[in-house]
This record gives sequence, C-alpha cells and structure tokens, in this order.
Amino acid sequence: MRILHVGSSSPFVDFLVEYFERAAPGCNTVLRYPSPPQSSGAPQLAGAALQYAGSLGRIARAARQADVVVAHMLTLPTAVALLSARPRAFRVWSGWGADYYRTGPEAVSLLGPRTAEFVAELGLGAEPIGGSPVRWLTEGLLTRAAGRVDAFSAPVPEDAAVMRQRYPVLGGEYLQLNYADTGSFTRSTPVPATGDILLGNSAYPSNNHLEAIDVLSRLDLRDRRVFTPLAYGSATYRDAVVEHGRRVLGSAFDPLLAPLPLDQYVDRVSQCGVVMMNHHRQQGLGNVGIGLWAGAHVALSRHSPVRDFLVGHGLDVIDIESMTSLPEATVSGAALEHRREVMRGIWGRDVVLANVQKLLDVARARGAARAASPQSR
Repeated sequence: MRILHVGSSSPFVDFLVEYFERAAPGCNTVLRYPSPPQSSGAPQLAGAALQYAGSLGRIARAARQADVVVAHMLTLPTAVALLSARPRAFRVWSGWGADYYRTGPEAVSLLGPRTAEFVAELGLGAEPIGGSPVRWLTEGLLTRAAGRVDAFSAPVPEDAAVMRQRYPVLGGEYLQLNYADTGSFTRSTPVPATGDILLGNSAYPSNNHLEAIDVLSRLDLRDRRVFTPLAYGSATYRDAVVEHGRRVLGSAFDPLLAPLPLDQYVDRVSQCGVVMMNHHRQQGLGNVGIGLWAGAHVALSRHSPVRDFLVGHGLDVIDIESMTSLPEATVSGAALEHRREVMRGIWGRDVVLANVQKLLDVARARGAARAASPQSR
C-alpha cells in the first residue's frame, strides 16, 4: 500500500504520519509545502519518506501513484492531490477547522457582537490578493476536491455537520483521526495548576477576546494573571486586543507576543487553573487538553462544539456567558484521575493508533472492491 500525505510543514502532520507509520511501516510518503530555503537541508521524519512538494505538478504526479491520499487540511495543494488521485485510490480529507469554518465577511456568525464591530472597524474582512475572482476560483477547486473524498475527519466529531454544511457535495464516511494523544498534554515534571487564567489561543478574531475580557473585568481576579497567547494571527487584531486588555484588566493582562518553544508553552499553560476559550467554533483543542490534564477548570462559550464534545463525554465545562465567579481550587485527587481516564478513552495512544488502523482497513477493502470493478480500470 502506497500512502501519500500532503500537508504544510507542521508538527501536527508529523505527529499523525508517525501513527500511520506504526500502522503501515514503510508505506508512507509525505509531501510538505511550502518549500524551505535551500539551506535548510533534507527534512527528517522517522520511518516515512519525507519530501518538499516544490510545485503543484509534483503533488499531482505523486498522487497518481498512491493507493491512499491523505489531505492534511483542505488547501489548494491538498485539493490538487485529491483531484489528481487515480479512480481506485482512497481519498481522505483530515480537516483542521480553518479549512471548513467560514472566513472573511462570511465568518460574522462566529464572532460576538463587540468583536464583529471591532473587526469591521479594523478592516480585517478584506478579500485576498486578487479579490473575489481568486477566492471563487480557489473555492471551486476545494469544492470539487471535497466531493471526491471517501473519508473525512475533524478534531471532534461534532464538526462533521459543519464540514457537510460548508461543502454540501461532501460524501464519504466520517472516520476519526487525531493530531494529539495524551502524551501531547502531559509534562515530564508535573506542576500544580495555579490560579492563573489562559485566555484564547491566538490573535484571530474567532477567539472573541473582547467579550471574554469584559466577562473577566466583572470578576474578582485577585492576583491572577490573564495569560493571553497572541503570537500567531493578525498583527492588527493582536495590537488592538493588547490595548483593550491592558486598559480593562491593567497589570493582570499578560499577553504572549512571541512564540515559545513547545515545552515552555505547555509548562505555562499547565500552570493555569482556568482555561477560557470563547470561540464559537472548534479551536484551541490542544490548549483545552493541556488544561484538562493539568487539573484546570475549562470555560467555553455555549456556542462551542468543543463544549458539546466534552460534556458528551461526561466532563465538566463552565459556560463563559454564565460566569459570575472563578473557581478557587483546581481539580485534583480522584476527580482528576477520573478526568484523565476519560481523556485516555478519547486520546490514548492505543485509541489514536486504532483509529488509523480502522481507516486503513476501510481503505484496503475499498481499494480491493474498486480494483475488481471494470469502471476503475
């Protein structure tokens, strides 16, 4: 079996490819984009053949040789891979969220009222370079690709309906894939959670920072810091959130403006006793997982599908819209161990591997049926 993975130069792609390599050793090839500077040297990923795409033509040629094509996030390069695959190939779209939630002017339903006004004032809903024609052309290719997939996945199953709504032509079977396991949430040296608050995960308007900051301004923070990661996203939005946060919360507002090494970031999140994500969409799931494992209380918008996902698994979630106080103590003891056992049932290493194996079993069966069909020849 020849498995082609196409995705960005992201550690999330590397993470999932390693599980594919465990399930099908020596069968995986990865095409990354964009191409790196010539001085970066040959890419490395244990077990899998890792290359840089270089061009859409190279992606198309590689896809025509594959038995399974995995598109890690639906983008122009991954759409080319899905559309170029031969008829008998098994096509997989592993969604991330940004590829199926609406963006630009159509994303207003994902924003709180103050954030929506804020975005309009800052002019952040502008068309991409080339304007509407470029967007329509790209959208047409993405739609065609979505219509060709045999299986699709999202970080949480609740997003399957969002993916189908975004692309009504989407067929195929929902098969869960994961970009994290319980090892992604743990630290080598556990640190007890403190009373600090983690607010959001990036400098994107979908975090709805303004509404969350307004909620916090009405609560007794005492000496709590509001740790607010803003290292990724819109610089314009970031600067405006920093100004608002410092004006409303004063010295308690603690923005992160430059990326931290991953282990240091996990350490910092693990020291927050409250994880506050005010998204109206699936986003920041890794941060939520880190906080849950560390014993933090999780506060989410009642509009968040992640809230429904966690509550459906029996985990406690605070509604941001109903917050009137902050928890005094973190989760510990038997309650924390029960929470971790639930998490092992969702993101345990054996579960993540079993999900990949199930997908490959379906791919083998579908491939055999198509090979026997005259239409695929």
